[in-house]
Amino acid sequence: MRVKGIITIIVVILIFLCIMVSSSWYTVDEGERGILLTNGRVTDVVSSGLHFKTPFFQSVAKMSTRTITVPGEMLSMYSYDQQTAELQISVTYHIAPEQVKDVYTRYGKDGIYYNAIQPRVNEVSKTIFGQFTASRAIQERDKLNQEMNIAIKRELASVPAVIENIQIENVDFSNTYELAVEQAAKAKADVERAKSELARVEQEAQQKVKNAEAEAAATKARAEAEAYSTKIKGEAEAEVIRQRGQALKDNPAMIELIKAERWNGELPVTMVPGATLPFMKIE
Repeated sequence: MRVKGIITIIVVILIFLCIMVSSSWYTVDEGERGILLTNGRVTDVVSSGLHFKTPFFQSVAKMSTRTITVPGEMLSMYSYDQQTAELQISVTYHIAPEQVKDVYTRYGKDGIYYNAIQPRVNEVSKTIFGQFTASRAIQERDKLNQEMNIAIKRELASVPAVIENIQIENVDFSNTYELAVEQAAKAKADVERAKSELARVEQEAQQKVKNAEAEAAATKARAEAEAYSTKIKGEAEAEVIRQRGQALKDNPAMIELIKAERWNGELPVTMVPGATLPFMKIE
């Protein structure tokens, strides 16, 4: 019985030693820092790798130093022109290794975002959004996002975290405002279409005027050409008549010659008593 009791004690001691040894070693992954706590008090911050701690008296809390993006909750805000909107703003940040102890001491393992970052982001974003009208917030979203980044990073300068980026993920206005914007856009599109149609009609009218002017000019040119042609032709005929008249005047015998040339040699069947022979003067 004594031997069995001794064996039992030895087994218990070995199990206890195994538990102590196994609980004395711990590892910290890359992108993390280990907060070594001795009876609940921070005594060291360890980097990645294999480490040793005193069983029962020491414990380790691991904190990430990786970049984290947290999508914020939907926040109700008012624009400068009193339009209601819901915004979702995400925050991208990380904790610098040298800030790990301060962060853990002030906010705990996972409390910095919800206790320090998010409340200030919500407050500042409402202030910045309130400086924009609803239409500007839609049309100048990049500028709104930029101004929020500057203001929020300035506000969080005292927080022991590195704020990398503030991003507006979503802007959702009320259904009434969105309907009004849609109707305004439709009306604007209708106006643009009407302007385009008017410009087309004006252009066609101007083209018709130009065509009519061109046709009128062509008609005028043809009329002038015909008138000029008629004038030249008339002047030419008048000149011919004048020259012929002058020639007949200068040569009276040509009249008799022309009569003789055109006479067919036949005398009239009846003649008035006392009349002369036709066409030719007989001396």
